[in-house]
Amino acid sequence: MVHDEDLLDRMRRHPVGWRYAELARMLRRSGFAESARGSHRTWRHPAGISVTLVDRPGDVLALYVRKVVAAVTRAREAE
Repeated sequence: MVHDEDLLDRMRRHPVGWRYAELARMLRRSGFAESARGSHRTWRHPAGISVTLVDRPGDVLALYVRKVVAAVTRAREAE
């Protein structure tokens, strides 16, 4: 989807200021499913790619945004 590509590009260029819900939406739309819940949530893709995020109020650390961008990119390459 063009919108998803634009959003992923914005995340790549500006990894600050994103919320957990936005990252979760991107992962879900890219084929990931949440497999572990708690303060740390693990998302897994059928291609064997996983990423763990912290669900907390406020903005997510840039480290986690970069992890999501890398995981989504690898998942798209695996398709």
